[in-house]
Amino acid sequence: MAGALSLSLALASFGVLRNAFREEPDRPQVQTPSQAETIRLDPEEICEVPAYDPSVALLGDDSSSVFGGTGARAVPLELLEAPGAPASSIAGPATEALRSFLMEPQAVHAPPDSWRAIVETPDEVIFAAPPDGGYSDWWVTRFTLTDGAWTPRESELVDQHQTAAQLGRSLSLTWGETTVVDDGVWGWTLHLKNNREASWSSGEGGYELWGVAHVFDPETGGEIGHAARSVGGWGVESVLASGETARLPLSLGGALSALQAGHEYDVVACVPELGLASPVGMLRVAEHPMASATVLTYPFDGTSMLALGGGRLMIHDGCLAVADRSPRPIYVLWPDGYALVYRQQEQPVLIDAVGREVARLGDEVTLGGGYVPAEHADQATIGGLPDGCRAPGGSYFITSGLAEG
Repeated sequence: MAGALSLSLALASFGVLRNAFREEPDRPQVQTPSQAETIRLDPEEICEVPAYDPSVALLGDDSSSVFGGTGARAVPLELLEAPGAPASSIAGPATEALRSFLMEPQAVHAPPDSWRAIVETPDEVIFAAPPDGGYSDWWVTRFTLTDGAWTPRESELVDQHQTAAQLGRSLSLTWGETTVVDDGVWGWTLHLKNNREASWSSGEGGYELWGVAHVFDPETGGEIGHAARSVGGWGVESVLASGETARLPLSLGGALSALQAGHEYDVVACVPELGLASPVGMLRVAEHPMASATVLTYPFDGTSMLALGGGRLMIHDGCLAVADRSPRPIYVLWPDGYALVYRQQEQPVLIDAVGREVARLGDEVTLGGGYVPAEHADQATIGGLPDGCRAPGGSYFITSGLAEG
């Protein structure tokens, strides 16, 4: 009996070991992060690259308000290229209201002929006509249906433009080399190439072309910081001969404060004015001495108030400000992407979104922009005003940058 019991225990122990070490193909395998497939970034999705459509044109720009909202409007070319009709004979909804409007003093310079409806819905009609020898391409007037009557809402002179996809057709973005951030400086590593058989121009009436950087953690795919919502200078024309390549400034300021020294990141650059996205590139951070003070920033679309402000650039209660003749320093809201960095000197340097030096602490600066109350500044500031930089009852200065001249 003792021998039989020993044999039974041995068999049982063998069964336990066999169950512990045998393969179990039916159990799902848990994939560790190191085994996971490398995260793939889609540059076209990141940059929201628009589809190319040769059959439309844009009327207006980002500041236009005649289309029921702020911004340009895509209109079929067949409507714009049609001959139109005199206001006295055009037929359809809101045409009587159009004729009445054109008799008013505010429409004295409106063209009498070549009118056509470019937008027509049950409660909205937008008419357009090219002016006779005017300085702009189209006179546009919008009507809405209110209490059964068509009412004029807005009128505006707007230009006709190519869409971003049309303007950037047969152009491409490439990286010349790895982008390195070192001591608050980075190079112009983004290249724009003209693949057309003819020369290309961005036109005179546009913003300076920047590559807007989106930076990502290569392990998680999460975006680091944010892409700066800011534009370059106005009226900067870019021209490329066939096959020619030019370097573009890289707008990295939105992500700058979130970067860490000794790390590498993935980066995708967007040029929204051309509807272009770069391939995924590499961003390496070496020395990265950021100043601890907060630079208040806001989304800058190129429009600005026309007042002047300024004073001595300083840090007050942890935020960048200017000291003028007021009882206390005035906090300044700068275009998105501005930052304070150290560049081998004791005083921090204020740079713009593409890394160009704007001023140094202690400098006397003259700023273009305007004063706003604290509640408006809080709404405009990206992330809101920090508690330490709130000035109840005080004012803030929203600037477009240093005043010219």
